Amino acid sequence: MHVRSRKYRGRKTVLFLALAILLCGFVPGRVDAASLVKDATLTVKQTVTGSPNGTSEKFEYELKALTTGAPMPVGSSGDSYRFTLNGNESKDLVITYDTVDTYKYQLSQVVTSDKKDYDRQVYTIENYVLQNGNDDIIIRTGVKRSDGNKAPELNFTIRHPKPSGGSHHHGSSSDPGTTGGTQNGNPLQSLLSPQTGDNQPVFMLMLLSILALIGIVVIMRRRKKEEE
Repeated sequence: MHVRSRKYRGRKTVLFLALAILLCGFVPGRVDAASLVKDATLTVKQTVTGSPNGTSEKFEYELKALTTGAPMPVGSSGDSYRFTLNGNESKDLVITYDTVDTYKYQLSQVVTSDKKDYDRQVYTIENYVLQNGNDDIIIRTGVKRSDGNKAPELNFTIRHPKPSGGSHHHGSSSDPGTTGGTQNGNPLQSLLSPQTGDNQPVFMLMLLSILALIGIVVIMRRRKKEEE
């Protein structure tokens, strides 16, 4: 009986060890699958065209989480991450995920001055973290513009308008041929070619025409009297 009891105890120990090995082999597998991490990289580009007209080419941006508790890039403050781009620069925003879910974000420029030219586009970003078998996860990213259309990239374009005005030539009294510039010019030319909006030469021309007609009539009458 004592020998059989030892055998029974030995079998029980073997079964216990086998069960423990199975459990240990199963549990770590689940932990490894749940602890997988993947990075998603969002590349933000800034393009500047035209002359800056003395303003800075440095612009600030904000990535804001729309999904509560969504992972954020390193250096974030709560659900907000701000960064700057200067001129034609780009920046990679790296976000690390370890949980299968859908995460939504919003990206836009931070408007701080009315004197600057801004790209007021607002991008909506959705990162889909999907289970890929038992030991892997994959990330799919979708980007939309403010109008709801898909965007191939996160690109902000700052277009500086061309400077208004330029070198305009204003007429002066010393410029012959311009409005009011007949002091040093030819009065007859001014009478024959009156400028737009200048009525005085027109009246003078009419007066000269009337005087000429009166003179012709007087001369004709004198000649007629002499002939009689």
